[in-house]
Amino acid sequence: MKDSLNRILRRKRYWVLAIVSVCLLTGYFCRRPILRAAYGFLDVGQTPTVPYDYALILGGEPLDRPAAAADLYKEGRVKQLSCTGSQVPRPLAAVGIRLTEAEAAKQRLLQLGVPEEAIILLPEATSTREEVNALNTYFKDKRRSSLLLITTQSHTRRALGVFKEYADTW
Repeated sequence: MKDSLNRILRRKRYWVLAIVSVCLLTGYFCRRPILRAAYGFLDVGQTPTVPYDYALILGGEPLDRPAAAADLYKEGRVKQLSCTGSQVPRPLAAVGIRLTEAEAAKQRLLQLGVPEEAIILLPEATSTREEVNALNTYFKDKRRSSLLLITTQSHTRRALGVFKEYADTW
């Protein structure tokens, strides 16, 4: 009885190991289509076709996001740019630059030719939710109009969800 039970358990272990191995190998060989599908799911962003009064540059990418925002500003698609983020990005800290994400984004915008009067600094946020709260606080007593979120493609679905949940009406 004990020997037959051990044989059954060994066979089950063998089949479980075989199934897990096949799944891992399939995942490895199909990784590109899987990752493309995941990336496609996460990217819900759109290139703006109409002008916006404000753009919120979310923290996290102090070089790429401001560059995209500067292009939109120069094309006349955005009138004012808001920079957020209170954390010091690791790549900047590694080379001894102690600028917050908001300050680094502002410096990048200035380098790219955006005038200082077109930049709003909101340096108190450490997350997307806090960035939305900072935006809500800034615009509490100001006229609201159109707003564009600027983030990386793989962050658009999450950012949009957080914004819809926590932002005051725009």
